[in-house]
Amino acid sequence: MTEARVNTLLTEFFASKGQRPISRDTMPVREEEKPDLAFTDGRTTTYLKVFDKDDLQNRNTLLQAALSSVSYIPVANRVYLALPKVQAAILDAAILRERGLGLVVYDSKGVEEVLPASLFEHETTSTKTNVDLERLTSRISALERTVETLVSELSKIKSLRLEQLEVKRTRPESPTAFEPQKPERLPSFLQDNPWLDILSKRGREPDQFAG
Repeated sequence: MTEARVNTLLTEFFASKGQRPISRDTMPVREEEKPDLAFTDGRTTTYLKVFDKDDLQNRNTLLQAALSSVSYIPVANRVYLALPKVQAAILDAAILRERGLGLVVYDSKGVEEVLPASLFEHETTSTKTNVDLERLTSRISALERTVETLVSELSKIKSLRLEQLEVKRTRPESPTAFEPQKPERLPSFLQDNPWLDILSKRGREPDQFAG
């Protein structure tokens, strides 16, 4: 199998256990000390040393490489070795168990856990950083949604206010209080009275005695 296929199988196996891959850039170890694969469930981390057939030619060399994985323990909560299933017997499980290392084997059909890794109770920098980053990202997303909602509501209020002002500006004005009022109906005893006609004419005649 190709390296990419092996990595895919291992990633799917640990994903079934609720763990997701960790980027190599976030691992708190030097480049030459980084594991081949790493996973986290948000609280703990798991580091893997992956071997293929070419690594299994010399048993002593393999054992030394496997034991070098102990250096992952100070920064990871679990450490596993991953070997091809047909060659899993080349390693002594008792030696791995003494050091708290786990063992998984793989073939074209999938991955199997042969020896569970011990849990080392310590909080890694990588895990804390990832959790804090996820919380910060979540809070920023919530704030962005709140701002978008406020902007939308303010836009609606502004639009409604402009509509109200436009309606008020185009609405015809009400009659003023100074508009002449229709004369009230005269009392019955004054209606058709000839003296009223004479008096009204007298009021409009020029003053004959003026000047």
